[in-house]
Amino acid sequence: MSPFLLCGTSTTNSLPPVLEIPTQDHSSTSTTTYDIDSFIAKVKCLSVAKKGLRVQFSPSCLRNISTDVHLYSKIEERLLSGNIKICQVPLHHIPHFYLGHLASSLHLPLYVFLPALWNSNLNKNSYISNHHLQQWMDIGFIPAILKHYPPDILQHLPLSFNAASMNIFARGRELGIQDARFESGKRQELHCFLSGRYLQNVWQDMVKFSQKPGYTHFQGMFLMVNAKDLKLHLKSSTISGSWQLFSDLLEGDLDFTCLDKNFQFLDLGQEVLCQEESATCFFRTCCLEQSLREIREKSPGLKAATYSWALTTATGNQTLAYSKSSSQYENGLIYSQYYSPLKSLFDAGGTYPFQNSSLDYLSLSSEILKLWQSSGTGGARFQVDVEKLERSYTHSRDRVLLALKAAIQQRRSFGIRQEHRMSFQLFLLLKDKSNEIVFSQLPDCCYLQESCDIFHFLYGNILRFGLGLEYTATRLRKSSFEQSQDLGRIFRMFLQLQKASFTNTLLQAQGDLWRSQTGSGERTLPGLALKDQLATYGFCWLAPSVMDWSKWVFGNILSQSNTFNYIQIHPTALHKAKHLLDQKTQWDILDKFGVLLKDIQDPSSQETYKILAFLGTLVIQKFRIDVWTALFKFCDSEWKEESELKKELALSGQLPLDYENVLAFAPTRFTRIKYSNKYKFSLQERWEILFYSEDKWEKQELRKAWKDKPYRLYFERYYSTISTVCDAETAKCWEYLLVQTQFARSNFLLPSPAKHSFLQKQSLQGQLSRIYWVSLQRNSWALSNTLRTLPAKGSPPDKWNNWSVDYYCPIPDEYESPAELFMGKLKPLQVLQRFQKKRNT
Repeated sequence: MSPFLLCGTSTTNSLPPVLEIPTQDHSSTSTTTYDIDSFIAKVKCLSVAKKGLRVQFSPSCLRNISTDVHLYSKIEERLLSGNIKICQVPLHHIPHFYLGHLASSLHLPLYVFLPALWNSNLNKNSYISNHHLQQWMDIGFIPAILKHYPPDILQHLPLSFNAASMNIFARGRELGIQDARFESGKRQELHCFLSGRYLQNVWQDMVKFSQKPGYTHFQGMFLMVNAKDLKLHLKSSTISGSWQLFSDLLEGDLDFTCLDKNFQFLDLGQEVLCQEESATCFFRTCCLEQSLREIREKSPGLKAATYSWALTTATGNQTLAYSKSSSQYENGLIYSQYYSPLKSLFDAGGTYPFQNSSLDYLSLSSEILKLWQSSGTGGARFQVDVEKLERSYTHSRDRVLLALKAAIQQRRSFGIRQEHRMSFQLFLLLKDKSNEIVFSQLPDCCYLQESCDIFHFLYGNILRFGLGLEYTATRLRKSSFEQSQDLGRIFRMFLQLQKASFTNTLLQAQGDLWRSQTGSGERTLPGLALKDQLATYGFCWLAPSVMDWSKWVFGNILSQSNTFNYIQIHPTALHKAKHLLDQKTQWDILDKFGVLLKDIQDPSSQETYKILAFLGTLVIQKFRIDVWTALFKFCDSEWKEESELKKELALSGQLPLDYENVLAFAPTRFTRIKYSNKYKFSLQERWEILFYSEDKWEKQELRKAWKDKPYRLYFERYYSTISTVCDAETAKCWEYLLVQTQFARSNFLLPSPAKHSFLQKQSLQGQLSRIYWVSLQRNSWALSNTLRTLPAKGSPPDKWNNWSVDYYCPIPDEYESPAELFMGKLKPLQVLQRFQKKRNT
């Protein structure tokens, strides 16, 4: 693949051509329109809905206001001292839920806010528990409806909160279509209509309900209407005309007297569009920055962001959030933004292309993904569907290309837009002065360009970065693990460039793209330095020196850098990231141990034995880690501070599971740990059930989630490695000694089989669950035909002479401190390196 195709350079010049911005001609006439994009207000009573309210009796938290609306409400918080503190809390942090929407020609959702449930020490989300929702509905709202509405209406309403919850999931769960491919089948948004005639009485009863003892956590609740995306309904050539449209549409549906006069806000929008055919307007970045400097002088605490557009710097967008202490905010100006409606080509209800954070998983090799999903508890709950992610990427790509292709064919035009969130009082003042605002030509802050040039520029960027990404993905599927790390970094680079190729909103947040270097001193590492490119050339490209295009690896500058190493990990798997990397490292070390054993070429040598002894110790430690971790999750450990070391040894797999340790673990909970003789297994039978992936135990369903436990994977991998590099008989001897010494000696108590974990929990309503354990029958192996019969005692003596060293000390005699390994102070890699060093000398 030619590097010039992806870099935008030529064979004669490693720098791209200079971007020439044409001289602006402001003589072009323009059309200016106004609209009201959103409306938000506190509501005094449910009777604000004149015609009625469409209620959802089992609301979803997904309907909550999740983005910052830059508005606040005062909440009283009682401190531990007993004093009352007044807090200004953002609306989207106050607990609330979606009650329904008003019956009107516009979609006007209605929310119930419960400020008494807010706590400064809790997470900053607005979700309400089902317990509180059920109280609000079943004890307050539904009884009030039953009291005031006639029976002919009541017969069509759900009986309770739980009944409504069952109804909304009926289609998905009863018709068998609850699947990720059928999102609409999971939940039906069922609404019931309530006439406006009785809503005032219902709300009065709700206020009384919130004041009853036991329900004071509902005190101070208030209603709020929050309508968005109204601009296409309310377009007008004047501000007054837009307001008149709003009033006329809602006059018969909305009781304006029920709105709180001190808490009404709306977003006033202005759009300027050139009258020339196929022309696109942008805000000039220099003008936006100049106006920002002027505003900052008069607005302390201003939060502003000016970001360039599509890897260029001449055009840009801007957002301004005014501080509560500023004169603008006190006068009613809350928030402002300046942008191009060109974003509508990419915006699908707030979803932008390539924004799925899980797309980064496509840059991981299939081996790593398999290890991740099989890495013990929680692995089964985190499944990476590569095919689904590939469909997600191609859908984003095709959606962008289709939109741009249609815009080119239709010769679409786009203007510039500004929106200002303001109080209703400020809006009325501005409306009265609207006749003084006159536009006949494009403003000086506007930059005009032929639309087809813009569309082809975006189309070309999406294609070239997509070509690099998809070519990298093809190589990644066929690569070895050593190659996959570099290819994964290159994949993530192209993915980030694609995200930034049609908008620069997140460009500065993508530090690997933006920075020229990170860290300080000797730890300074390079980045892609698009910030420097923007400052020097006015636009960004992929410099030829970034990569060695013939080998498809990063060039010298980035080869030793951490650039593009970061992956945004799903919260479910975040705590497993370090474990995944450690596990992959241990797999690699195991492969190197296999190479070392193959080099020795003597299965009976003492050196071979010591290596096998070490691998056996790792298997047992993995087993103990699983069991002790499950125990600590089940019982609150009562090991005191003086036993902190003992706890550390337990969770690292180094503490035996014997009678004394298990009883000392949680003495007050001894009654919850029972010893069961339900299954009287021999040692061999118990070993097979715990470790073999294909045993013949008839109770397979009791441990259906054990298949991918790490210690089982390690044992199978070790056994197959020893069989391959030594011989099958050596592998059998290794397993026999592993069971008869290390396992039986240090794990006298073993868990009874359970479905999803080591612990068999049985509980009746009102009783505590218990753990059932089984003691080992410490007899020798039964001589029966099993899947893998181990050698019986009496095998040729020459095979057993080399296995006399106890597994408790699996360290070569030459080491200074054999206890270091067993106490976890030497890592497997250190042991491998010592063996290799000794071998070389």
